[in-house]
Amino acid sequence: MKFGLKCRVDSLTEIGKVPVQVTIDGIDFTLEPSKEGLLNGLTVIAKIEPGKKFVSQIAPSPYPDVAGVLTVDVDQQFIESLKSLIEYIESILSFQFEVKKIYLEEAERFFVPENEEEMGKIDVMSFSLQKRPYPEQTRRLTLDDFKDILQGRSKYQPFKVACLFHREGIREFSSFRYIQAFYNFYFVLEDLYGQGKTNNNQIGEKFKSNQTLRAIVQRMLDTFIKGEHLTNIQNFLAEEKIPFGVDGILELVVQVRGNLHHYSGKSTKRKGTPLNQGDFESIAFLLMGLSQFSLTEVMFK
Repeated sequence: MKFGLKCRVDSLTEIGKVPVQVTIDGIDFTLEPSKEGLLNGLTVIAKIEPGKKFVSQIAPSPYPDVAGVLTVDVDQQFIESLKSLIEYIESILSFQFEVKKIYLEEAERFFVPENEEEMGKIDVMSFSLQKRPYPEQTRRLTLDDFKDILQGRSKYQPFKVACLFHREGIREFSSFRYIQAFYNFYFVLEDLYGQGKTNNNQIGEKFKSNQTLRAIVQRMLDTFIKGEHLTNIQNFLAEEKIPFGVDGILELVVQVRGNLHHYSGKSTKRKGTPLNQGDFESIAFLLMGLSQFSLTEVMFK
């Protein structure tokens, strides 16, 4: 049995107008061109070693509104090796050959049976995972609202840049760029509560001593940080050996900002890279709420 990943590619990389195929170290590679001859697809197919687990089954659903339950499972080490290979290809092509992005996170995953027996084990030949865009909503601006903005200029002016940082954070979060979103939301908190401090210990103390910020953190924990977001943040706290609670959350926020500001491949701490944006979704979601409620508090209450 073989297994493949087919990825969409955004590039300015000229490869000609016919697919380029090559097999290296037993792995099949196909470079797909656009009609203009630019690289716009990459397919990698490798053989699943004998004894390695793979499952592709559809079972009856226990829910009346769901047609069936799909279970697809391939040896995780095997999958990670393919993903790592594609990440390596992306890194070098982006540096030397104008590849903008290989969309590994939404790759089509597919099986290639090599005989009738393997064909009989596969219910679903291919599937893909795609992140849905975050829902957007319109907001009505009335004449009274606009007049209030103009007449309240002296009141709102000090928060102009903080509002723009929050806006940029929302844009980055909606584009799944969670590290950049975290930074923008953090700058809002730093501006509102940091009192000019930038040292981690000093700004941590400023955050912890601000009763408004503490109340907002508690509100987020009580109301919005649930399920997977809660689990992810608890994992962050455990990694940093920080206890759960308001003080712990504020300490974590400052610690993560410090971790993201530096990079070393030798570090054992969770660092931000172009490859692990998803690791920071929950902490960015937390900061989005802290930023939103903080700006509302200082501007309108």
